[in-house]
Amino acid sequence: MPAAMFVNPAAGRGGAGRSLAGVRPRFADRNYPVEDSGDDFGEEFRKSVRAAVTKAFSLIAMGGDGRCRLLAREALGRAARIGVIPAGGGNDSL
Repeated sequence: MPAAMFVNPAAGRGGAGRSLAGVRPRFADRNYPVEDSGDDFGEEFRKSVRAAVTKAFSLIAMGGDGRCRLLAREALGRAARIGVIPAGGGNDSL
């Protein structure tokens, strides 16, 4: 099942954005197709989540608790799998 990744590149003082180039190949190494769904907020973000759910994609949030909360809130009540790549200010290992 393909996935849509929703990234907040500013999370973790920019660490999420800097780590993104290293994350993508790890999915490819496992033959797991992932589409970058952008770094939108607001209505564009909601539209992107709904489109991914309609395509039966898994949803991946990469960022801090704000990105995860937005994704979970928009997916609530829909048949969707959600994964998290923690990359916020509390995730200093990035």
